[in-house]
Amino acid sequence: MIVAGSQFESTEVRHVFIQDGSDFQLTCKSPQRKITFEILTDQYGNDTSWEFKQLDGPIIATNERVYGAREMDSRDFCVNDSSLYELTIYDDYGDGMCCHYGKGHYKIIIDSDLTLSGKETILYGGYFQAKSSTHILNTTKVHMTNRDKLWLKAHNKRRKKWHAHYDTSYVPLQWSEALKEEAQVWANHLLGSCGKGMVSSTIAYFDFHDL
Repeated sequence: MIVAGSQFESTEVRHVFIQDGSDFQLTCKSPQRKITFEILTDQYGNDTSWEFKQLDGPIIATNERVYGAREMDSRDFCVNDSSLYELTIYDDYGDGMCCHYGKGHYKIIIDSDLTLSGKETILYGGYFQAKSSTHILNTTKVHMTNRDKLWLKAHNKRRKKWHAHYDTSYVPLQWSEALKEEAQVWANHLLGSCGKGMVSSTIAYFDFHDL
């Protein structure tokens, strides 16, 4: 089965596929956009199942088979902008997907112009000591200025270098308008407590060394 659907009201629901040989690529009509869900099971993949749904709404997709050991599965979904979705991962045994019996994990990937690959991981999980793990996803598309994009890219560049140096897992930070406003307040406070020459040299160092 490639597509299954039900429970829709006045909104038209479209599943559009472009066939390229034996592969199918999901395309989403604006204002919807595509997200990719990937999962890799641990040694006991048959313990693992999942469902993706609108918050307080119908189930959009679930695993369609019982997984085997260390099995990879990937799905593409069209999601509405400015909406809430719920991803739940189930583990029948209650020990999660990592790390006693393999490094199982799951993640959600979106298209992004802030990375060289054009893709960005916005959710990564797998370690949970329970029979389920639930995440609420807000699909509101962030509107960023070019300067916002430069600052976020530079910050994640330093963050990735730091994680690589200390051999820890790296997940890029996401843009937050609230955090931007708080940072601006703090920056204004710092500007009032230092000399003009110090501010100029700091900005120059950021521009030339991090961007």
